[in-house]
Amino acid sequence: MSPPTWISTADVPGQDALGSAAGVHLAANQPNPFTSVTTIRYALESRMPVRLSIVDAHGRLVRSLDLGEADPGPHHLSWNGRDGKGRSLPSGVYFVKLRAGSSVQNRTVHLLR
Repeated sequence: MSPPTWISTADVPGQDALGSAAGVHLAANQPNPFTSVTTIRYALESRMPVRLSIVDAHGRLVRSLDLGEADPGPHHLSWNGRDGKGRSLPSGVYFVKLRAGSSVQNRTVHLLR
């Protein structure tokens, strides 16, 4: 069995929701650029289905995570720069795509090896 690509998911304690017009906010990942692990933060104004995907610069899906129905409020997860089979990805530009309800938001991520 390969190591998990997503390291953790959890609510972010002590933070207010970062809402937007669609009730969803995808914050910039930290750190960016990153070499081993980056934290992806998002907030929801209401309970809704959430799916997070990582796409490479050529538009190929390299990793995805279906989080199911997520509760309102702030959340975070960490990504270790690996694909869905646990393989280390090369340096480059990647895109985080958060689909929550009918909203889709994207952020650019820079991986340095």
